[in-house]
Amino acid sequence: GRERGSYMPTHTRTAQTHRPARRHPLDGDGLVCAWTFPGDGTVNFRNRFVRTESHLREQAALSRGYTGGGLKAGLFGSESRDGLGKHLLLVKKESNLKNCANTNVIHWAGRLLALFELGGPIEMDRAGLNTVGETRIANTIVQSASIGARPRYDPVKERLILFRYNLVSADSNRATFYEYDSNWKLQAKFEAPIPGHAVFHDIAITRSKYVLHQAPTAFDAVPFGLGLKAGAECISFDGSKPAVFHVVPRDGGDPVSVEVEAAFVLHIANAFDDDHGNVIADVIQMPRLPGREGDATGTWQESFDFGADIPPAELVRWTISPTKGTATMEVMSDRFQAFPAVNPYVTSVRHGFVYTAAASGSSPAPPQSILKLDTATKTVAEFALPGMQFCSEPVMVPRLEGTSEDDGYLLTQVYDADADTSSLMILDATDLAKGPVARIALRNPLPVSIYGTWADGVVPTAQDFAKGRLAASFKEKEWNEVGGGLSLL
Repeated sequence: GRERGSYMPTHTRTAQTHRPARRHPLDGDGLVCAWTFPGDGTVNFRNRFVRTESHLREQAALSRGYTGGGLKAGLFGSESRDGLGKHLLLVKKESNLKNCANTNVIHWAGRLLALFELGGPIEMDRAGLNTVGETRIANTIVQSASIGARPRYDPVKERLILFRYNLVSADSNRATFYEYDSNWKLQAKFEAPIPGHAVFHDIAITRSKYVLHQAPTAFDAVPFGLGLKAGAECISFDGSKPAVFHVVPRDGGDPVSVEVEAAFVLHIANAFDDDHGNVIADVIQMPRLPGREGDATGTWQESFDFGADIPPAELVRWTISPTKGTATMEVMSDRFQAFPAVNPYVTSVRHGFVYTAAASGSSPAPPQSILKLDTATKTVAEFALPGMQFCSEPVMVPRLEGTSEDDGYLLTQVYDADADTSSLMILDATDLAKGPVARIALRNPLPVSIYGTWADGVVPTAQDFAKGRLAASFKEKEWNEVGGGLSLL
């Protein structure tokens, strides 16, 4: 097609300063790739590590021959160099955990931010992918505040919605929502009290509400504070207690909480308000949290079992009535699937299609298919990869002058385990069965891919690359204080 822009997925590479038995892939350094389409039938590829403080310190230590443990503790299992007592002051302090910047990237209003569940946003230049540094977005968020890795785009108001909460808080919590316009001006900020512990990996918005799903989890602060366990290992799930949907008005009104059966919502495809005052949310739902309690040796690599450690994941539709305080659930597809996407222009309004990465059946397994669910008929179209090929999150790119919601392309990265190579696969969203319209292979494999973004119209010039290198020479303090053309966020 004639679409011009850049597809930018994130990856994670295992931290080199952790002992092999304690290296968890989700604690790895963030790697951002850019596949740029100038619109002339060619594609350019580049990648670069996110040069966070932790990454730079670890690389410097390795260059001096350092062979000890990690310089900062990882969230999922990679220990710090000091072990016991290292985390004594960490309780409720997300800033002392390693900011991996490896989960997602978002492009908005000319800026590219790398995101992590428990760290501040890291700005990168969108041309050469040079790291500028951690940003407070023109002083609208506090220093070192963690920002959720799944922001939302509001195409109606032309706003980007960021949110934050504290994953390592054992008691009361607070969800904070930030709405930015196309000039990065903060147009709205709302806070909602959340009782107890929460894992909000994803959120959703409608035209008038924010939507959160709170699983029945608890956080054991003692082993975390003593450095005996990683943060994620201190989170437990209690299936005897209900989960809760929190519906928060975007105009600052009182939140409404609705109890539902115990479950964990991993992803939310989209949500919208129907004509009867209900909130409709299509989500990827699991019966419990993924993973299991780690053992004392931390040898998760030897004991990990995908089928046992990862619970089933279905695409379900929740109909939530804030006025009645009730909710009902309908299974849309029982295939094991994740990474749902919709056309970005129907975010917050009624959608007709959901795209996911799926296994071949309902049992947990790495994804080898891209699915397209018609929400009206619940019929599923599919493209299945052959052999030992595995796909990542599908990113939907609407076609220029498209005539329907599904008129666009699905971009996903593919790993071929037999050949040990990676490629970018492009599917026609209107007809998955016909197979890829293009596939671009790389000489070398890429690390584990998590999420990504489409930066519409971003085709950097030589001048853009030069400006990006200059911008990366500025420090965080200067971003928020310097005026003029070089001021960033």
